[in-house]
Amino acid sequence: ALKTSISVNSAAHGWADGYEMGWSDWRVNRKQTQDDVFFYTQSDSFTPDLPEFKDQYIQHIMVYQRDGDWLGTNWDDTAQPYKLEAANTGENEFQGQKENQLLAYQYIGLGILDYLPDGDFVHPQDSHQPVSVKWWQSGNIDQFDYHDPNPLTHNDRDMFDAMVNEDENNITNTPIIDDLGENALVFGPYRLDPGEKAKIVIAFVGGSGADWLGEDEITWSLTPESISEHTLGERSLFRNLEKAKFAYENGFDIPDAPPDVEIWFGNSPMGQVVVNWSNDAEDALDPDYEGDEAKDVRGYRIYKSWPPSHFWHNGPWEFVTEIPIGDPAYYDSTRGVYSFTDTSSFSGYNYYYSVHTYDSGHSHWYDKNGNDLGPIPPLESGMVSPEQKNMIAITPYQGSRTVFDQMSEPIRVVPNPYRLDFDDPFHMYPDAGDPYKIRFINLPRKCIIRVYTASGDLVLEKKHLKETSGESAWRQESITLSGNVVSGIYFWVV
Repeated sequence: ALKTSISVNSAAHGWADGYEMGWSDWRVNRKQTQDDVFFYTQSDSFTPDLPEFKDQYIQHIMVYQRDGDWLGTNWDDTAQPYKLEAANTGENEFQGQKENQLLAYQYIGLGILDYLPDGDFVHPQDSHQPVSVKWWQSGNIDQFDYHDPNPLTHNDRDMFDAMVNEDENNITNTPIIDDLGENALVFGPYRLDPGEKAKIVIAFVGGSGADWLGEDEITWSLTPESISEHTLGERSLFRNLEKAKFAYENGFDIPDAPPDVEIWFGNSPMGQVVVNWSNDAEDALDPDYEGDEAKDVRGYRIYKSWPPSHFWHNGPWEFVTEIPIGDPAYYDSTRGVYSFTDTSSFSGYNYYYSVHTYDSGHSHWYDKNGNDLGPIPPLESGMVSPEQKNMIAITPYQGSRTVFDQMSEPIRVVPNPYRLDFDDPFHMYPDAGDPYKIRFINLPRKCIIRVYTASGDLVLEKKHLKETSGESAWRQESITLSGNVVSGIYFWVV
């Protein structure tokens, strides 16, 4: 039996701001999160969100779900649009979402790729599989609000019987209420003698409207069209299942994307981000080809994210530029290193970067049976490997200079005045994870910063001893570290 428990909505509530929107931890699910819609492709009443594709979907065995509409709100919360009125009492460093931004637009499913595998495996005695599919309500574990077989309330025999026997939990009709549940796909019976083995191949797949449309996930989730387009995630889900099935049936020999590159960062004299990477990827050979055709890396694409919180290292991403291999404007042939200076970056702000290789594409590609499935378009390396993007935000800084040491350049405080208002980025650094930052700039390499209240009380004393940096940041903590300083007029001296 393949028993799964997935809650699309819980993740959205957790991302929104934790407790205030009804979520706190795994399976500690408040009623607000118990509104997923469940689908099973082989049920008698299977009605997909896009019914015109039902004939295509029923060719697969898959259970899947998406977020539904919880009736406890006075708005349609399908796909979990972010609502400030529900979340603003408990905002934290993970904030930054916009009104009506979709948080639970994903489709998540478990699909069967093979239960009659080739090789030395025992097959089930019944060729019609799965023999049963189960559904149990699942809610708040603290309140024992769940009905699935589990070792806390059932013995081994009870759990076995609950899985294999016919009862009211068998799915013949897809549940029609928005709820939260667990399901099981039950295969068998198998007769296994000592040393024999059975094999079931499954794929956990996801889908989204953004994936179907080829758009950045977070950027798309912010658009007004996303709510009407979110059911395209069902198309994406089944397309991804078919890709998984193709990979399995072809022995996981699929067209190879070019390799990732490892990036590192520098700081320009103007206080801008410099992205660096080596030319190692250009020596990589595509294993599906020979000779010059195998050496197919053609260049690099740089992507950038300037998220509303530095905890958001997954986007939104925007394309910055494309650099062909060997471009002399960026490539130092003596060191074998590329360097790109982001002239649109600013000191004090947080950024993420990802550098992708791209290849030439090919006019042909042969599967394991010798079938030509080409042409193959140019492929690009991935987005998520820890080498090719920074997992911690990079913040450019103002470098030290002789004029700063001589104090011939005025020392400044930015922003000044400071104002805690995310809708006013001119008077604060708009980062939900670091909202109190104030920078002292044009500093000498060695100095002491002091800040006083209007009545002369010392609230900050900080040494600046940095050979390469002409700035220092203050998060407005009091000198006693008992909290942040209060609003008012302050005097500083360096």
